[in-house]
Amino acid sequence: MVEEKEGFDFHHDIKQSNCMNVGENKLYDAMKKIGLNPQPQYKISSMTVDFAFPDEKIVIEINGVYHETEEQQQKDKKRWFVLNGRGWKVKSYKAEWVYRDPKKYARKIADLVGLTEDKVKWEKNKRDYEDAVKQHNNQ
Repeated sequence: MVEEKEGFDFHHDIKQSNCMNVGENKLYDAMKKIGLNPQPQYKISSMTVDFAFPDEKIVIEINGVYHETEEQQQKDKKRWFVLNGRGWKVKSYKAEWVYRDPKKYARKIADLVGLTEDKVKWEKNKRDYEDAVKQHNNQ
């Protein structure tokens, strides 16, 4: 779980253990709570994306203020072009927005990947069943 604090510095608040900043960690926690299974810091070719949903071929990028520079926007367009060419859909959100309301963006991402309440219930039931089988087999 991410510790709450007043504001954050996008570059300063990198967690060394998982390479995600505070906003990304908050979003990751929010996505997991609603049943999503994002792959953080996912490698696609020579690129690392913030989050990926490989089965759906969806990339989620959380962009700080430096992505607003002309130079970085050109680099981002090239990245997205390559990702799109490999069949990935790319969605980006401003880091500030995600930091302020990670639950809202987790729900938006759930809609993007097609997560429904029924699917969440089915996945939970499947996990519960698999856990019960493992427990039974270990007895």
